[in-house]
Amino acid sequence: MINWLNVKQRFRDWMKIRGDYDRYPDSYALTDQGLEKHLLEAIRFRQTVDRAIVLITHFPATFERVQQLLEDNGLNPEIAPLSFNPSFLLSLIESPTSGPPPIVLALARTLDDSSLDRPLAARRDLKLSFMVLERHPRLAEDRSIDQFARVWPFSVRLGYLLSLQDPVIEYCIHPTAIEVLKQLGLRDQQLVTSEMISRRLEKVLQRLNLPATPLPSSRPLTEDSAEEWLKQLPPPAHRASG
Repeated sequence: MINWLNVKQRFRDWMKIRGDYDRYPDSYALTDQGLEKHLLEAIRFRQTVDRAIVLITHFPATFERVQQLLEDNGLNPEIAPLSFNPSFLLSLIESPTSGPPPIVLALARTLDDSSLDRPLAARRDLKLSFMVLERHPRLAEDRSIDQFARVWPFSVRLGYLLSLQDPVIEYCIHPTAIEVLKQLGLRDQQLVTSEMISRRLEKVLQRLNLPATPLPSSRPLTEDSAEEWLKQLPPPAHRASG
């Protein structure tokens, strides 16, 4: 039998710790180089309106590439700990040291919302941007990022900034679709949204339904990559037919 008083209390507790959440449409750049340019522009703009920017990657190689890009452009990121939770970010935001809003670089596997099982005061005045910079071949990995962002007790804006050269996008999306975007005017200097690409990507990843463990336990973590996951699969139809 359901104890409705207990359900209502749990709902009230959830409302106490939940902040505001916005999920923005995925944005696409034509190339990796174009994405880097737009990422730097987005970070500098968000630093004028947000209290912190969180950059999330799935794989170590992308993490290291983004870290190098930021450092080469004078944007020194904070590296998220192995258990990245709101308390860590709050400590950065409330640090007495002056300077621009912090940029946190995190691997998706380090996201930890277990601390949110305990009451944490809502701070909707704290505006954060979460930018995810690649897709994972296993859809559940991106679902977990979305869930992580939703339960923060701050105002969170989550969006994906992706290159059309991302291995997962190249696997899922037929080159003809990219050509259509080019004919419609997409250039490397632009960042665009495309419901066509987003819907197709979601549909293919749902159909793939990859298992949780792609690599033997003896393989080093650094070899965990989108390419390693995709090696489990036959070539996509648009490559096999070519």
